[in-house]
Amino acid sequence: MIYLKVDDLDNWIRKFDLEVIEYVCPKCNRGFKSSVPFVMKGYVGLETPIHECGPNYRDIVVVPTDPEKIKFWNSVL
Repeated sequence: MIYLKVDDLDNWIRKFDLEVIEYVCPKCNRGFKSSVPFVMKGYVGLETPIHECGPNYRDIVVVPTDPEKIKFWNSVL
């Protein structure tokens, strides 16, 4: 996963039709919005910030960008 510095997060969200989610950490009960943009092979997304509870306590929103991955997901959904 490669984390990106995106100057216009709203544009990134619109461009890839991402859904901003609110994640409530089950360990500390604090809420976090998905606001950290990333890319990984064939996908883009948003991740909630990693906080004091560690990387196991986070959530991500992912959408495919690779045509083959889009075709695959369209066939199973």
